[in-house]
Amino acid sequence: MKFNYYIQAYMKWMFGVFFGAILLIGINWLLDVNVEGILLTIILFALVGLLYPFIQQYIDKRKNQN
Repeated sequence: MKFNYYIQAYMKWMFGVFFGAILLIGINWLLDVNVEGILLTIILFALVGLLYPFIQQYIDKRKNQN
């Protein structure tokens, strides 16, 4: 695997987490409800993001095999 691949995968993940977090905060604000677990959800996004390049690599390999 090239180092460039991991950089691109992390950038995609960070883009997704950023807009996912903005969406969750926006929903919480619009509903005017203090939803417990917003912080937990953002942390879970971050944990999944640590594995994202490896998951993306697996998906790419599966696509190439078919």
